[in-house]
Amino acid sequence: MIETKELHANQFVTPKEGFHTRIGSKEYFEIIFDDNKYKELDANLESGDPLMFEDTKKYTDRIAATQKKSGLKDAVASAYGKSSGNDLVVACMDFAFIGGSMGSVVGREDS
Repeated sequence: MIETKELHANQFVTPKEGFHTRIGSKEYFEIIFDDNKYKELDANLESGDPLMFEDTKKYTDRIAATQKKSGLKDAVASAYGKSSGNDLVVACMDFAFIGGSMGSVVGREDS
């Protein structure tokens, strides 16, 4: 098993095989933004359940469990900052949140 520090130092590419590992939005932001300086946009948005969806369990319960397990509010995180000195906005899907599920935050449309 490769240590996290070693993967981080190698930008999440396995040193021996040269494979890219799955990373989350925070790791992408660390790599993309200069000096790991960025401002997360809409950090407090959380998915709702306007359709009251239920399969093997209620979607609201699934959201709450995933938020607790992943530490994420939703499947997408957006941030702005500088990359190579240029202004940049990034929206990143995070597979750790219900497989990158498109909930009400991901599908949100602002005017």
